[in-house]
This record gives sequence, C-alpha cells and structure tokens, in this order.
Amino acid sequence: MNSFSIKQLTFLLTVTITGVIFSVIFHHPLVIGFLPGYLVLVYLSKQNKQSVKQIFQISIRGIFQD
Repeated sequence: MNSFSIKQLTFLLTVTITGVIFSVIFHHPLVIGFLPGYLVLVYLSKQNKQSVKQIFQISIRGIFQD
C-alpha cells in the first residue's frame, strides 16, 4: 500500500478542519462538516491505487467498529 505525501495529508487535514469549522459556525450537523474531508480521502486513496470497493469496505468497518 502506498502512503500519502505530506502535501496530500496537509490538504486533507485543511479541508477536514475547514469543513468542521464551517459546520459549527453555520450550525449544520458535523457529518456535513466531515463530508468534504471524507471525499478528499476517497479521492486520494483512489489515486494511491485503492479500489472503490475496498475504500468503502474499510469505511463501513470503521463506522461499526467497537
């Protein structure tokens, strides 16, 4: 598995934090704030040769993990 570059991680973190801040400021659910960061993560994972099926399986496992 390829890892992300510092530039990619910085971009992902910036998008995620910005989304959460806007979500809080405009009183939207936090899931809306995290959505842009998640979409960027999916895009970057796809660029790193991960299949969409694998990305979503990992996502579902993360949601339902104890």
